[in-house]
Amino acid sequence: MVKSNRDLLKNELFSIGFLIWWFSFFLMRTEFNNYFNGLVGLRYLGLMFVLLSFILNMTIKIKIKSFILSFIILTFTIINCALVAKMSIYFDLVIILICAYGISLVPFFQRCLIVITAMVTLVVICSLLGFIPNNHVLQDGRYRAFLGFNWVTSLSQYFLYIVALIIVVRKRVSTVFLVILQLINFLIYQQTGTKSPFYLITLCILIWLLLNLNVNVFLHKVIELLLSLIMPISVMIIIFLSKNVSRFWSLNILTTGRLYLNNTALQSYPIRFLGQEILMNNRTDLLGTAYSYIDSGFLQFLLNFGVLMYILVYVLVALVLHSMYLKRNQFYILALTLIILNGIFDPQFIQPYFNVFFVSLSILYKPKIDKVSAKLSFTSRLNDEEII
Repeated sequence: MVKSNRDLLKNELFSIGFLIWWFSFFLMRTEFNNYFNGLVGLRYLGLMFVLLSFILNMTIKIKIKSFILSFIILTFTIINCALVAKMSIYFDLVIILICAYGISLVPFFQRCLIVITAMVTLVVICSLLGFIPNNHVLQDGRYRAFLGFNWVTSLSQYFLYIVALIIVVRKRVSTVFLVILQLINFLIYQQTGTKSPFYLITLCILIWLLLNLNVNVFLHKVIELLLSLIMPISVMIIIFLSKNVSRFWSLNILTTGRLYLNNTALQSYPIRFLGQEILMNNRTDLLGTAYSYIDSGFLQFLLNFGVLMYILVYVLVALVLHSMYLKRNQFYILALTLIILNGIFDPQFIQPYFNVFFVSLSILYKPKIDKVSAKLSFTSRLNDEEII
């Protein structure tokens, strides 16, 4: 389908605005923040561009019922997140999701891939050349490198989302390319010692290889059901293990003390229907303060935003996953699976400035997929708009 100049401009403005907004948070997670900490206003500049793209989008016909339902959900999200849980960042997310209506996702993800890869590479190179600090920490008898970021796991997490973006944008790639990705994954693991992203990316690359060989990995009802239940089942397992940490102490050691930290958090912040403000500390260099961070993204979200909000996000993610099943887009399913599994162990899944795939929720605005598309074979040649 040919895009009008207005549509192209709208997509460009949204992408530019989002990436400016994303960059403002990315900068704070690097050593560059010590030199450019006055650029916080980029966050609001980015939102202005995003809102401008929405103004150009005003000619799109919106179904009244869908609009009212979306308005109710988003209003609840703002009230619960900003006022109850005291997390204003989700107010930004609501604005972005409203303005994402009608955006072409593939070009958007292409721009995200280019910018995120370039920025991450720049930070690593500058740290290796000594332009910014490359801090190290001694943990479990080995040194772990920060490589220009202000947290040792950041590079691994950014690389995980870069891999997910490559899957969506490139889809089929050569075996050589997969080997190169795994080599980079191993090198990052050697430098940072971050286990979870390393193992998840390795598993993902193996499945990616099978998809390249036309193996039907995901297109089974049982697999769809299992993937759609990851969020509710995993958080229940985490709660059970954490509350019984004394019985699973070896598992607590294996997860670097995360079960114990979860147990402490559950005692301090009981699960509530509408959420609550929770105080966490992820600094280990401050005297007189104890490390108290909930690494599991799912558990952190549940405690912070409550049962109702958790169910809402779960339903939305499940709907996006189901829409990809109807379109038989195994590559997108693989990317979603990668970041959802990562959310079990780490918080990046619930951080909008990290998880750019939140913009995928905008596909739920679109009309229901024609059932005929569900009969398309996996090897069918679909263009980007049909796939996403």
